[in-house]
Amino acid sequence: THDAGGSGVVGGDVADLNVCRAGIRIADDGVIDDFEDGNNQLSLEGGRDGYWYTAHDPTGSTVEMAMQEGGAGGSEESMHITGTTASGADESKTWGAQVGAMFVGKPPYDASKYAGIMFKARAAKAGQVRFNIGDINTHEDGKVCETCWNHFGKTLSLTPEWKEYRILFTDTRQ
Repeated sequence: THDAGGSGVVGGDVADLNVCRAGIRIADDGVIDDFEDGNNQLSLEGGRDGYWYTAHDPTGSTVEMAMQEGGAGGSEESMHITGTTASGADESKTWGAQVGAMFVGKPPYDASKYAGIMFKARAAKAGQVRFNIGDINTHEDGKVCETCWNHFGKTLSLTPEWKEYRILFTDTRQ
């Protein structure tokens, strides 16, 4: 269920969360992918397996994903994403483009032991993107939602310089 109070916590409110007194730290098994292997396979850590994928609407939006040399903080590889978004009045058909991590194995992947997601990104020119996180309540594979794909997420302002983004699950909204 969605929290009607707007806290972003499913099935409760912010007061229900346990907060670590030492703050938030990167999990030892938390790397989804560092891209150093130059392929679209996710890192095999924390019981995860899967791959990066792209998708776009049928009305003219495009998206391409490729690994490229160089990345944030001296990294040797990074993911490079390019594309365009078509415009249209029918949002059910003109929804844009996406890049995502598809976890495979026994679905859905349980990320409840984590507080959020952290990554570094930049854009050719400053602009905004929506970072969405599907869960059992918003993805059809969870077999919970009647109207699916209304994922929790956050709008990010990307810049031409590498920047670290930390998205706490509690800060995401539908």
